Amino acid sequence: MMYPFQNPTFPNYPVYNSFSPQQNNPRLVCRQVGSIDEARNAIIDPVSLYLFPDFSCGKIYVKKMGDDGHSEFYSYTQEIERKPADPMDEIRQRLTNIEAKLGGHNEPVPVPEKSHARTSSDTATEDAAE
Repeated sequence: MMYPFQNPTFPNYPVYNSFSPQQNNPRLVCRQVGSIDEARNAIIDPVSLYLFPDFSCGKIYVKKMGDDGHSEFYSYTQEIERKPADPMDEIRQRLTNIEAKLGGHNEPVPVPEKSHARTSSDTATEDAAE
């Protein structure tokens, strides 16, 4: 008796189905564009995800085919991280504006240095306080 999976010509070798369904694996396709209109009007295939970077304005556009057969379009914007402003910069700018209104830069006033050495008058006042 012959089983359906056996080859009649070679009874010891099983018959494999020569037809195998082709799997449509999604691909990632990237192409640089110059504007959003160029990305919107690009023709895409149904199984791929398309990335369209626009370096002139710092945006990335994504276009793919949705489940209903219509194309879906997404836009992403690059955010630039900025350092917080130093509060001293604002004070310096205000001081520069005041100096400009006064007619030039003011010379800094020298601060007298305090002496850490004890004098005889210091010891006399301390003795009187006791």
